[in-house]
Amino acid sequence: MAEKVKMVDEEQEPAETIDESALAAKGNASDDELSLSEALTLNPAKMFFIRNTIKLKNHISIIPMLMCIISMMVLTFSISPIVNATVRLHNDTLNAFFFFLNVLLSLITVLAYINVFGQHVSFKKKLWMSVLFYACVAAEIYLDIYFLRDIQVETGLYNEINKVTDDEKYFYIARSERVMIAHIICLGVTTILAILAPILQPLTRKIHVKAK
Repeated sequence: MAEKVKMVDEEQEPAETIDESALAAKGNASDDELSLSEALTLNPAKMFFIRNTIKLKNHISIIPMLMCIISMMVLTFSISPIVNATVRLHNDTLNAFFFFLNVLLSLITVLAYINVFGQHVSFKKKLWMSVLFYACVAAEIYLDIYFLRDIQVETGLYNEINKVTDDEKYFYIARSERVMIAHIICLGVTTILAILAPILQPLTRKIHVKAK
């Protein structure tokens, strides 16, 4: 009889542990709900700020996602000067193709990151999408560096026949160089934030946002 009582007690111990963790999670959710309830009594601007702050701290992966989009925008919004620069950089005929590939990779990067931190995505798919995400980022950085190196080579040639000079009015090559440097920086920041997001998420969920 004593052995049966002991077995019952041992079976009940894990349940108590689960209940404690569930209560802790419920407590964090209750704090957020309380903050939102208090925010309803405030002005609309402050309520909007508090609501989005709570959403951001509970889903910190939004920040790297925004950086993915910004990185893509830096490249795609600069198509005109880069295309004109590739026309002037006539010694390397692959620049136009590499730029098209770079734009395509930037789109794939955004889609891959969405799947990495999706709520209803299987672990196996998340793993493959993570590999795809970092591979695309690495490929983009390589293509940016390749383009920058070609600019330095072609504008630094001693032979006046092959040497490339920039447009004196629109400075397509100089603008494209700045775009590529900005793109590399954005991709670097995106990668760092993507690595830190799953590490910091458990900590940010514990932060309580006060409405007043």
